[in-house]
Amino acid sequence: MTKKPRGMKSGVLAGGLIFSLLVLWLWQGYRHERTMHEQMLIVRGEGVLSALEAGIRSHRRLERWFQSNISAVMEETAKARGILGVAILTEEGIPLATGGVVPNDLPMDQLPRWVDGGLLVGYQAPLTSSIADGAHPMAGGWGRESMNPPESELPEGEVWFVSIVDGSEFQMAVSQDRKRFVFWALIGLGAISLFLATLSLLRQRAEMAVELQLANERESRLEELNRLAAGLAHETKNPLSLIRGMAQTCLNQAPDPEESRKIARKIVDESDRVEGRINSFLSYSRPLEPNLQPVVLAEIVHQTIELFRDEASSKGINLGIDLDGQIVLADQGMVRQILVNLLSNALYSCDSGDSIEVSLRFEDGEGTLTVRDTGCGISQEDLRQVVKPYFTRRPGGTGLGLSIVGQLIKAQGWSMNIESELGQGTTVRTLGLKRVTE
Repeated sequence: MTKKPRGMKSGVLAGGLIFSLLVLWLWQGYRHERTMHEQMLIVRGEGVLSALEAGIRSHRRLERWFQSNISAVMEETAKARGILGVAILTEEGIPLATGGVVPNDLPMDQLPRWVDGGLLVGYQAPLTSSIADGAHPMAGGWGRESMNPPESELPEGEVWFVSIVDGSEFQMAVSQDRKRFVFWALIGLGAISLFLATLSLLRQRAEMAVELQLANERESRLEELNRLAAGLAHETKNPLSLIRGMAQTCLNQAPDPEESRKIARKIVDESDRVEGRINSFLSYSRPLEPNLQPVVLAEIVHQTIELFRDEASSKGINLGIDLDGQIVLADQGMVRQILVNLLSNALYSCDSGDSIEVSLRFEDGEGTLTVRDTGCGISQEDLRQVVKPYFTRRPGGTGLGLSIVGQLIKAQGWSMNIESELGQGTTVRTLGLKRVTE
């Protein structure tokens, strides 16, 4: 099973987190709406009970019609919009008076609460103070014609005033809120899925673009190698023919020892030249795998410049060094090869009285290695081609020096910049050196 790329995993995790937060937000909204609908029912039920209690208080002095008036008030109250029933219960839950549809055995703990058909809302209040205190019983009792029970039969303490609020509208509203919650959750899931799909397509497109770029670079590289191989075959064929001719001369004419030594020297020189071209071709064509390590670049520069010190002195060329003794991440062998090529080109371009300076400077953690000479310089037309393989104005040169330098610099993650004018000298900068902090 193939593993998902790290970027895709991060996208999936981010999408899952966003969806979870979206569902949580929608759920909180749904719960809030449900609570608001329920609170509206509670307010409606409590409002009805307040009206019921006020109606009962208004009839507490009508002694003979007290019971019938209470029943009428209860029935009229139960007809209010959204009310299924109302009741007055004892503390034990025994009905004293009811109106509308009131189930038996109503639970009186933890009000408000849902019962069959609606929301049960209620509160406790003293019955004697609100109803019986206004009655004036006659001597010997309430009277035969009175429908009110004797005061002694009224329950002492508080009673329950309860109402049952119709929950059909509530259920309908909650159902609609639930559907909206599911709808928006699905919309969010679809949007996040679309986002992840788009992200995946963009990632695949980016990968394809990188692969296409790499394929183009490989194709260009193969074309260069083909040209190099053709040039190498051409450049090798002529020296080999010359070597063969000189060897044939030695065999046929049997020259004297001095002449033999001259011919042998020419053979060695031509062989070295062929070997140098082959080595340059191999250096350019083989894959470069730098071994990056912390190195003191100033030490490498000093060691390399000493190799050219005698040649520069003999030509009257001044070699200068201006180095920042920092530790950088580099391949020591590659750096030495870069400097050898650049210093060799600089020495060739300079005459007596000219100068060559190697400097290293750091700014914001990145260093620049500069090789500057005051020699003959390069024309603007040639400057655009100096890094191409086999381009050279130098007699006997291979035309691969700067091409190899460019590859060595690129392999270490750096970049190269060349500036030059005829008669003004040449400056080659290696940019992007990374300083190592201890």
